Amino acid sequence: MPSDKLLQIGNGYISKNDKADSALVCFSIVANRYSDNMDRHDKEMAMNGYLGRWYVYFFKFFNYEKSFESLLRAKHIAEDINSGLAHIDLNFGCMFQTLAEQCKDKPLKEKALDYYKKAFNESLKENDYNSLNMAFSNIVFLSFDLNKLHTIRNILKHYTEKEQSGNDFIRSYNINMYKGLDCLNSKKYEEALNIFEQQEQTTRHTAEYMRYIYIAQINIARTLAAMDKYEQAVSKLKEAGDIAFKYDMKDAILDIYNLQAQYYLKCGNTKLSDICRNKYYQLKDTLLNYNQVAKVSQMQFLDQINEMDKRMAEIMQKHKQEELLTRIGFIVTTIIMILAIMLYLKNKNLKRSNEHLYNNTLESLQREERERSMRIRYEQRLKEKEENRTKEETEERPRYRTSGLSEEDKEILLNKIINIMQTSEEIYSPDFKADRLVELVGSNNRYVSQVINEKLNCNFTTLLGEYRVKEICKRMNKVDEYGNLTINAIASSVGFRSHSGFFSMFKKVTGLSPAQYQKLARENYHKK
Repeated sequence: MPSDKLLQIGNGYISKNDKADSALVCFSIVANRYSDNMDRHDKEMAMNGYLGRWYVYFFKFFNYEKSFESLLRAKHIAEDINSGLAHIDLNFGCMFQTLAEQCKDKPLKEKALDYYKKAFNESLKENDYNSLNMAFSNIVFLSFDLNKLHTIRNILKHYTEKEQSGNDFIRSYNINMYKGLDCLNSKKYEEALNIFEQQEQTTRHTAEYMRYIYIAQINIARTLAAMDKYEQAVSKLKEAGDIAFKYDMKDAILDIYNLQAQYYLKCGNTKLSDICRNKYYQLKDTLLNYNQVAKVSQMQFLDQINEMDKRMAEIMQKHKQEELLTRIGFIVTTIIMILAIMLYLKNKNLKRSNEHLYNNTLESLQREERERSMRIRYEQRLKEKEENRTKEETEERPRYRTSGLSEEDKEILLNKIINIMQTSEEIYSPDFKADRLVELVGSNNRYVSQVINEKLNCNFTTLLGEYRVKEICKRMNKVDEYGNLTINAIASSVGFRSHSGFFSMFKKVTGLSPAQYQKLARENYHKK
């Protein structure tokens, strides 16, 4: 099937929520047809295939690593054919803006703004009016968010002076949005409110224009909040939320939850504020995988290395006679390659080490389970023997060395202690104390403390922490049962109150951080 036909089918699938996988198949077929000896038209088709893959991975599957990779491939093709860079830089800006809003990262917002400005300038050159409008709209929004609206007046001038065809509504909408945000920034609230309400009223209520209505409603809510009219702001946010939910605009839903939490709090309704805040974090956890964000950064680094290699090659070609620059270029390239190799080896060794620690912990848990069964049988025999023993009266002697406990008594008490730690659910209660352990084993504080110190070489707190960590490991290994819980939730469920205490104890017992262990447990589960 021709590439243009496949792209058309893929674009049709995108609009259907349950057909994202089918769209990805169509786009992937077109993208994978790319080769260096293609003609310009076919390369452009392959570039659009990669752009389609980016859209599906980013907006449908939230796989930021794959989406970034697809966008990079599209960029390299665009540079080869010298076309389409405006649209690609616009997508880069969209990606970094989304990550910035989810991570609350200002430098990422600055990076997104730079990409939008590049897209704006490239759109002017290419007469790409669609990208021009989208770039300008995002420049206005981010500049307002970063309190830099006054710095884009020159961009506004170029935008208003550029003649466009067939985009009168969007052009007018964007200019009015700038004016409204400028009024809001200058505390001319009534004037800003009038502009945004007029935008809402004059925008057509069709699927194509629903995001524009949503943006106008959000700006109205922000203006009302600036005027301390928080109840009206919340009401307007509900209207915007109806649109966001109806058209599955997850980025918009995230923004609405965040604003609702703030405005409900201002209204004094802490209960609804907490509900919205919890929904915000739940959706944020769904949209954002921090490991993927880290991989995006690594891919950026590798792309920067490739770009640097390209620039160094150009410098060496132009200045062959300049030996000093040639040597500098060689040294810089060598250092970067060494650093890249070191980073790769370090990550590889770290992964191997973590897997080794995880397997050791897993084997330890399995071995302990076998020993537990043996200990239960041994305890039964000891209990029978203890019942037949003649009870002897002994005076309580000084601690440990002069204790009235015989070695056999210590073994019996040790077995009882370990049995409680292995079988009792009470140890996972935050209120479980040494006194309760003493009560459960039917002894006294002195003997229990003595046996723990002499036989296990630790104190009660350490012993309790170790068994709680082991239970956490068991639960993390049961991905199908506990995979939907956060690490802190699992830690709290076994009795840990302090995050720092839990983290240090987990690291001490397993040699891994909780996040590293959970990641390996999930990988091991999926291998099965």
